[in-house]
Amino acid sequence: MNIPRDPGSVPLTVEPEVAKEYHKRRRANSIAWQPRQITADRYRIYELLEAGELLIGGPEADYIEGVAQKDNDILEILGNSALSLITAEHATTQIRVEDDGTKKEKENDAGTGSLAIVVGKETNSYVLVAIGRQTGDPNNDDTHPFKSNIANVIESNPQMRAFFSLHGMSRAKGADFLDKQGFAVIVGIGDKPSPATKALVDELDIVAKDLGLRLGINQKFLDFSTKNWQPILDKNGLVKRKVFESPWYTTRGYAQAVLAEQERVEAFTAVQMELSSAIRHTQADLRKAIFPDLESQVIGAALGYHFVRRAVGSVALLGG
Repeated sequence: MNIPRDPGSVPLTVEPEVAKEYHKRRRANSIAWQPRQITADRYRIYELLEAGELLIGGPEADYIEGVAQKDNDILEILGNSALSLITAEHATTQIRVEDDGTKKEKENDAGTGSLAIVVGKETNSYVLVAIGRQTGDPNNDDTHPFKSNIANVIESNPQMRAFFSLHGMSRAKGADFLDKQGFAVIVGIGDKPSPATKALVDELDIVAKDLGLRLGINQKFLDFSTKNWQPILDKNGLVKRKVFESPWYTTRGYAQAVLAEQERVEAFTAVQMELSSAIRHTQADLRKAIFPDLESQVIGAALGYHFVRRAVGSVALLGG
């Protein structure tokens, strides 16, 4: 079992109730859209994402079996001379091994699959999406059919220059107890990003600011309970933190290792994007828990689309 790096705990520098209130404020602010964030094409985009979800969960929105015809089934969209590979390995429920060795279902990262499909088709990218009947975790397991497919795509497409792994995270993640705005996107680039990856990160910073989204890179964030919104403490009474940096065992790290073997890594971008639930298309049960109305989700889903669409589109502009 692969275990993420421990980013270390920090002292609670405010009263617990103050930390809780600011966390709740971040949750509210994550969907407090500004006029400049409301795009004219938002309903067109939302309809495309809705159609994309049918290709994954089917008409019943079943994200366990999905539309899979076999174990670990994958939807593959071939990009003609594609510059980018876009993946959504957690588009359906995956099976993760716990510390005690037991296996546990982990719910899907809602909306990541349709986002990969829509953006992939529009940018002529190669797309791989997990569509159900998962027997493990494509991102966490050392060996998994999904990773084998990634290697095959990269090795068969010498013109390819970028790998985008799309994932979902909960909203309101903050780096400081008094942060008023949580991260909308956290991008993991590993501990040895290529020059091409660093160049993309600079572009993503511009895109995020233009869309009014807070961006983190290999970001550490405070850990809060999803039940009572209190900060989670370690055995020493310090507040736990987590980090999204996409280490070696993830699909991003795996792709980078494949590229290193081919001596292509320096000019290749490889990133894992964690997208807040506020900017993803979500199934009905999650939608009601996050958004006050459909319009609010439509705005958020369009913002997530535009961020990923511009990120993938920038690959051609960055050269290589």
